[in-house]
Amino acid sequence: MNRILKIIMTASFIFSISVLIIQALDYYNYLDLITKYVGYVTIVVDRVINLFRPLLEIIGKPLSNLVTSILNLFAYGDYTFYIGVSFLFIMIAFIMAIKLPGYDDYSQKKKNKNS
Repeated sequence: MNRILKIIMTASFIFSISVLIIQALDYYNYLDLITKYVGYVTIVVDRVINLFRPLLEIIGKPLSNLVTSILNLFAYGDYTFYIGVSFLFIMIAFIMAIKLPGYDDYSQKKKNKNS
């Protein structure tokens, strides 16, 4: 939790400094540059998507049919299956959290103290 809090505080500090710099300087010029940059990035992203459009359409049609056929297997308006699957995922996550707790900063500090 401490590490996440430090990251959030650092990010907010960096963001606040950049906002203060923009406000202290002539920020209208910077806003104009940002809008031009976003315009250029939009053009590049559009061209990349248009370049891969035939491939995406070829993959998208069978994938759409597959998802539609899978959804047709389940009754419409009956949420029992979805509740069951959700409960199963929650139980799996709970068991994994118990068996594999992950990174624990407190236990690492305790081991370093004892060494």
